[in-house]
Amino acid sequence: MALRAPRRPKTEAAVLSWLDAHAPDLFRRARWLVAQPTDGGREALGQAIVADALRYPELQIERWEPDPALFRGHPGYLPPTGEFHGRPNLFATLPGSGGGRSLALNGHIDVVPPGDRERWGFDPWHGKEDRARLYGRGTADMKGGLAAQIFALKAIVESGIRLRGTLQLQSVIAEEDGGAGTLASVLRGDRADLTIISEPTGLALGTSHCGRLLFRLTVIGKGTHAAVRDRGVSAIEKASILHEAIQRLEAERNRGRRPAEFRHLRTWLAVNLGRIEGGTKATMVPERAVLEGRMGLPPGEAADHAKAALQRSIRRASARDKWLAKHPPMLEWFGVPSGPGKLRAPSITAFLRACGRPVLRRPLAVRGMPYGSDMRLITEVARRPAVLFGPGDIAETHAINESVPKAEVLAAAKILALAALRWCGVHDSGA
Repeated sequence: MALRAPRRPKTEAAVLSWLDAHAPDLFRRARWLVAQPTDGGREALGQAIVADALRYPELQIERWEPDPALFRGHPGYLPPTGEFHGRPNLFATLPGSGGGRSLALNGHIDVVPPGDRERWGFDPWHGKEDRARLYGRGTADMKGGLAAQIFALKAIVESGIRLRGTLQLQSVIAEEDGGAGTLASVLRGDRADLTIISEPTGLALGTSHCGRLLFRLTVIGKGTHAAVRDRGVSAIEKASILHEAIQRLEAERNRGRRPAEFRHLRTWLAVNLGRIEGGTKATMVPERAVLEGRMGLPPGEAADHAKAALQRSIRRASARDKWLAKHPPMLEWFGVPSGPGKLRAPSITAFLRACGRPVLRRPLAVRGMPYGSDMRLITEVARRPAVLFGPGDIAETHAINESVPKAEVLAAAKILALAALRWCGVHDSGA
């Protein structure tokens, strides 16, 4: 049976009208967020923009830096780049009047570096805008979604609505480094009845997401002068044999049965080689090559099972090559595994799907997401329900010329506001 909150047509109409009227402000604020370089531990620049947008007496603003002692001994903790000093989480809380359910809107303020800026068609930190899209590093991942969350909260506050349940916006740090910002919140005891994380889902409801494992393959060859390369063994050439084996493994894993929410994806379990290093000089046969990659981990599969699958694939490929059979490559796993996340409450799925109808004229589609996110920290560590929902396409993230559709950013803000009204409940005096 779906969870239902009392309908408040006039209240909902007021919030949607406010968002329509303030759409230019929403896009402007998103551009300001993008214009703050929040990569490499510089989140404080963006948090100042978030705080400035939420200066209301009704809101309780808390800036707090994670205490490293919180993470001591926790198996899911991945130390981020740099220290926590000067890198605050920022929480804005609208207290409820009582008798309602609490909702957290969670978004990360940090972004990945822009990479080779010469390849961008514009300044990645400029926050460029045209009639249809917002452009710049972080527009899709996930400052567009964070801006939508901010304006959903602003719309409720400025419309003079009092909620029964508490509504909290959580702008967190270090998601790209492994999720220390959200994990710190979980470990200090923050709990909401539901958390919505506005990662780019293309306005679909992400009820599960994959995890990931990081691996390193070291291949040893036989070095010699390049002029007599046939007397040596190129580690790079032997590494290509392993690359082909990894591609075959990826194809096998994607041919198997998959949950319904992942059937829209051609490749839902990617095994990607993201880095290769080999050789020392053009005049030498390379005697060593190192490959580093990422292996998708689906909900329900143990990490050890996935690791064994890659190990078997490498072993079989090596056994078919005379050199690799005698000099087997070394497979290592590094970093902290990022596990899958999954919502285990069908009634919440039905409730949130219905929140899309007034805006999109249809219920929200349900999708599984192939990427990792902070959702797993809510569903698997805090053991509380959480979903992914936000504007943008995952293919735009971590990419040159990143962008997000403006229409999706506005629609996300509207749907998030409706979800808050219906989930938290509206106090009678604000109806």
